[in-house]
Amino acid sequence: MDFVNTSGILAVVDAEKQTVSREIALPGQPDSVAVSKDGKYAAVVLIQNETLNVFERG
Repeated sequence: MDFVNTSGILAVVDAEKQTVSREIALPGQPDSVAVSKDGKYAAVVLIQNETLNVFERG
């Protein structure tokens, strides 16, 4: 574990199939995740570098 050069992964999970359908590398550890009502977008807050990243489902 590296406490200086942090990183993380956003895993997109297909709950019906119980599989990971996609992994997205993050430049820090995720603190909060919110998904749009239509499921098209996910917003991820990275606390270490105080950034908000938005990902489109695809």
